[in-house]
Amino acid sequence: VASRFDKHPDFAAIARGFGLRGCELGNDENALETLRGILAEPGPCIINVPVHFAENVMPMVPPGAANRDMVGGELTHA
Repeated sequence: VASRFDKHPDFAAIARGFGLRGCELGNDENALETLRGILAEPGPCIINVPVHFAENVMPMVPPGAANRDMVGGELTHA
């Protein structure tokens, strides 16, 4: 959250360079359908979903805290 990058790495291309699937959803007009297709396939995939740096993305984990200390979400135990 609140991270601004001077450069915008192509994470999907980096993933493909390591032999993984990579997908960029930033300009995809059918992002939800694309995401459904990616999640339906087996194996790892790097999915880049750009989020404006000022958005409050929940749950958030305070600096230095563990995921169990997240703000705005609850951990569920199976």
